[in-house]
Amino acid sequence: MCFSSDPVHDLSHVARVVDITQKLASSLRLSPRDIEVLTLAAWWHDTGRTITKKNRWAMILLDDMISSIMLIRHALRHGLCTRISLEAAHIILCKNIGTGALFTKLFLRKPKHILLNILADADNLDMFHITRFDASSKLAIHSFFYKKAFQFWIWYNLNTERLILKTAAARTFLQQKIKELIIWLSQKYINEQFIIQFGKQWVKKTTRQLHNLHAKILLMNTSTT
Repeated sequence: MCFSSDPVHDLSHVARVVDITQKLASSLRLSPRDIEVLTLAAWWHDTGRTITKKNRWAMILLDDMISSIMLIRHALRHGLCTRISLEAAHIILCKNIGTGALFTKLFLRKPKHILLNILADADNLDMFHITRFDASSKLAIHSFFYKKAFQFWIWYNLNTERLILKTAAARTFLQQKIKELIIWLSQKYINEQFIIQFGKQWVKKTTRQLHNLHAKILLMNTSTT
């Protein structure tokens, strides 16, 4: 991951996903073996991003599939092809956009679906991490395409009807991450930078959407406790 050309899918992103998966797994009281499988899958889930020096959008559809193959290849080469490494590779494969549902039916037993759900939730939760949010916005400075992509990402994800979290435990983490993001964006220097880059109306609308999403998630979390 040190060789990833994608600044929003770099080693720091992977490390955060690993941290979140372990916290979610602990809160759900998974077995040590399942946590080991999940941790390995989290460390390898974006290694496919390292095969190209360019940040190619096609990787969105191929990343997990390539990462799964790379994990199996590495395990075979170093004599580490165990059930744990194979399960981790299957989980990554089943997370693939577009083909994940089919691969899940073919390769993943139902008791292991929780591991896939945790990894998917952890990856989604990192989208709301300050560091990744900041890196994504900075990409938009250099490209009109990235600017529109970032704005679309904001519009799409700041909506509870579209934001899908598969585990209830993930909503608690989401509530915390959104609160941290709101506080960060409210800082004068950060707020002014976003206004210069995206305009005052967009910043006001996005801030309002964040507050609304935080309120909805808080209500959902309160009603389930």
